[in-house]
Amino acid sequence: MTRADIAAKAMELHGAGRLDEAIAQYELLLAEVPQDDATRFRLALALIAQRRPDDAATVLGPTDARTSSASADVYFHLANFYQGKLRSVQAAEWFQRAILARPEFVAAEFNLALALQNQGRLLAAAEQYRRALDSQPDLAEARHNLAVVLQMLGHHDQAVALYQDGLSVAPQASEFARYAVTASFYDPGHSNTARFALAEQFGHFLERSGDRRRTLSVAAQPERRLRIGYLTSDFRDHPIARNVAPLLANRDRQGFEVIAYADVERPDAVTERLKASVDLWRPIHGMGDNEIADRIQEDGVDILVCLAAHFDRNRPLICASRPAPIQVSFHDVTTSGSNVFDYLIADRIVCPARRSEQFRERVVRLPSIYVHAPIDDAPPLMTPNPRPITFGCLNNPAKLNNGVIALWARILAAVPDSRLVLKYGRWFEAADIRSRIATIFAASGVAAARLDFLGGQDSRADHLAHYNRIDIALDPYPFAGSTATFEALWMGVPVITFAGSTMMSRWSASILTAIRLDALVADSAEAYVATAVEVAQNKRLLQALRMELRERVRQSPLCDGRLRARQIERVYRALWRRWCAGAAA
Repeated sequence: MTRADIAAKAMELHGAGRLDEAIAQYELLLAEVPQDDATRFRLALALIAQRRPDDAATVLGPTDARTSSASADVYFHLANFYQGKLRSVQAAEWFQRAILARPEFVAAEFNLALALQNQGRLLAAAEQYRRALDSQPDLAEARHNLAVVLQMLGHHDQAVALYQDGLSVAPQASEFARYAVTASFYDPGHSNTARFALAEQFGHFLERSGDRRRTLSVAAQPERRLRIGYLTSDFRDHPIARNVAPLLANRDRQGFEVIAYADVERPDAVTERLKASVDLWRPIHGMGDNEIADRIQEDGVDILVCLAAHFDRNRPLICASRPAPIQVSFHDVTTSGSNVFDYLIADRIVCPARRSEQFRERVVRLPSIYVHAPIDDAPPLMTPNPRPITFGCLNNPAKLNNGVIALWARILAAVPDSRLVLKYGRWFEAADIRSRIATIFAASGVAAARLDFLGGQDSRADHLAHYNRIDIALDPYPFAGSTATFEALWMGVPVITFAGSTMMSRWSASILTAIRLDALVADSAEAYVATAVEVAQNKRLLQALRMELRERVRQSPLCDGRLRARQIERVYRALWRRWCAGAAA
C-alpha cells in the first residue's frame, strides 16, 4: 500500500468517526515523514475530536515555521476547544498563534479578546477588541464586549461613545441605541438631560419599527377578566424573575389571566416554577419581533407588560407595532423615550411627583415597587465579632465609578482600621479592576491592605454568607442596588444609600423606606459619607440591626406578595377602565 493509499484510508476512517484507527494511521505516516504538516494537522484535529487537546498541542509543537492558512485553522480549532473548557490561558496562546499564521484573522482576534477578558486581563482585552473592530467595524459583539470591559475599568463615557459610534452599523443600530442608554446609567457625569436625549434616540428606533397597521379587536368591557401578557428574557434565575414571581403566585385568577412570553435561551429550575404560575406559557426564543407581536395579538392580550426593557436580552421592539391596546413598562429605570409604552410603573420614592427626570410615558406610582419572596434557605445570622468595622459592596463592579469609590475612600479614612469587602462573582479576580480601585483609595491615604477583593463563583447560600463578615453595606451611586440591597438587609446588614434625582439612584431608598430605615438614605455626597461614619460608630445599633432586620423585612411590604399583587392588579384594572372609556368615547 502506497503512502497516498494510507493517507486516503486514514482520512476515510476519520470521516467515519473511527478516530482510534485514523490516529494510528496518521501517526504511522508522520513517523515516516515528520515534516508532513498536512498529516500533522489532520492528526491534531482527530485528537481534538477525541477531546485530547493537550495531545493535539504536543503534536503541533513549535509552530514558528508553520504559518499557512491551513495551520491557522487548526490552531483556531484547538483554541476554541480550550475556550469551551474554560482554559482561557491555553486558548489565548493558540488564538495568538492562529493570528500569527493568518494576520487579520478577525474571528481569532475577537476570541483572543474574549479569552483575555475571561482571564481578567481587561486592559489587554480592550486593546484586542479594538483590533478586531479595526479589522471589522460591524462586529457587533466585539463592540458590546468592549463597552462592558470599559465600564468595568471605569470608562463609562467611553462605553456610551462606543455605542453611539456603532449606530451606523445596521442591523444592530437599535440595540446599540438601547445599550447607549443602559451604559449611561453607570456614568455619574451624564446629566438627566443628556440621558433623556439618549432615551429619545432609542425611542426613534422603537417608533420606526414594527407594523403599525394592526387592527385590535378586544372587547371594551371594563369589568371582564383581563389577559395580561408579561414579556421578558428574564424568566430564569434572575433578579427580575424574583420580583415577578410573588405577583404571579398571588394573582387573582378570577379577574386576570396571565400569559408569559418567555425569550429564555437556557431554561432552568426558576423557569419551570414560573411556568407553573401562569395560565399560558409562550416560549418565543428564536422568533422574530413581528412574529411574536402577531402571537400576542392572536392571544388577545389586553395589557402587555414589558419587563426591564433596557436590560439583558429583552426586546422592546416587539412592542413597537402595538400588539396590545395598553402597553406598560415595568421594572425599568428610565423612560423608553417613545410613545410605544403608555405607562411606566414606579413608586413614590423611586419616582417622586416633583422630579427633574423626564418621561414620555405616564408614570403610575405604587405605594412600593420592590417585592421579593422570603429567602428561607439563607444562612443563619451571626452576631458581629468585636473587630474593626467592615464595610462591603456585593454589586456589579460596573456600578463602581471613580466618584463613588472616592466617597468610600473618605469613609474608610474617617473610620480607623475599617475594611472594605468587594465581591461580585469572579469579577474582582481581575487585576486591572483591583488596581483601579486600590489607586483611588491610596489617593485618600487608605492602604490596599484594608481592601478585601473576593473571587470565586458561589452558590446563592455562599454568596449570602459573605454578609456575615460585613457590618455595613455601601450602595453604589448613581446606579443603586436592588437585589443586593434586599439580600444585605435579609442578612441583617444595614445599607447606606445616596438617593439622587433619577429612578436608577433611588431603588435602595425605596427598599429602606419600606422598612422604616429612611434615616440611612442620604440626599448628598456629604450626607452619604457622614451617615456611613455615624452608623459605623454605633456598635449597639449595628448589633441590634443584625438580629432584627431579617424579621423586619419579612413582615414588611417587601415580602408581601399578596399585597403587591392586589396593588398591581388594581393598577391594571384602572388602566383598562380608562382605555374602555376612551374606546367608548
